[in-house]
Amino acid sequence: MVSFSSALTGAIVATLLLSSPTSTSATTTDLLAEVNQLHTALARVTTLLATADFDDYDAIMEKTASLVQRVQSLVSAADKHHSSLRASREANRQAEGRRLRKQERAKARFANRLQRREDSGIGSAVDRAAEALEQFDQRKLEEPEEVDWDEIARDLYDQTITFPECRERLLDDCLAIIEEDLASLGKVAELEIHNKRIAEVEGYYKVVIITDLTATHVKGRNHDGIVSYPFAWKDSIEGERTIGVNGSWDCHAESPQQCCDHILSTVPNPDTHGNFLQCDFSVPYGGYGNPKRDDRVIINLSPDGRVQEDPRME
Repeated sequence: MVSFSSALTGAIVATLLLSSPTSTSATTTDLLAEVNQLHTALARVTTLLATADFDDYDAIMEKTASLVQRVQSLVSAADKHHSSLRASREANRQAEGRRLRKQERAKARFANRLQRREDSGIGSAVDRAAEALEQFDQRKLEEPEEVDWDEIARDLYDQTITFPECRERLLDDCLAIIEEDLASLGKVAELEIHNKRIAEVEGYYKVVIITDLTATHVKGRNHDGIVSYPFAWKDSIEGERTIGVNGSWDCHAESPQQCCDHILSTVPNPDTHGNFLQCDFSVPYGGYGNPKRDDRVIINLSPDGRVQEDPRME
């Protein structure tokens, strides 16, 4: 009996070590209190088993052994449960990391495409890249197996489409480039050719004021609120001169009409043909009263027959 009791006592002591509140894994005050009570109770049982004198020894041993087994099972089950939770959290963390890395790679690919266009001569590719990436559908990245990359590329292409390869090319060469690019995307578009303004063309006396999309503020060609007039003004009184400040006016934060009034005040005299300077308000494609089209390419042609600005889908 003595050897059996000693073995049982050793088992209880081992259980006490497993149940001891020295671990920092307890997450609530209640759990820590219960473990302390269990520690105290089992320590007391160990002492009684070693010193008490009783008749129904076998029955008590059976109950004690059952209690020890239950405690050991509880500790083992709790340990397995927490191990499973840790593994699950780690798997979720790794999956989230993979998703975010895939998302960043996808964004980088599109940004690189747009950067290559900028390197080829796009004036505002960075702005368009930012707008395109902001509108990128994040839900498609969360389920990459359902992503239609051709659709995404086509959507971004519609938002940022330009043809920098046309710059300094003759019109026929540019048209061939545009047709090839459009065919690669399965798109058909109307080609609209605008001749570059020259002093002798009708409407030469109009200064073009480019607004924002809402037509409430002046944006300017370079998004800086600067409005320019490309010709010398043949003033009927003061003679031929450059108007504005080197042909430009700063209309930043002004409404289109405020900008127009500002400009006209600096050129009060008609030219030698009797024409007064006038304002021509231009709202960008996609803005108020000027819907964007995805079936038209605008080509601005210079007097020498070459394309000096990037044609664009507008």
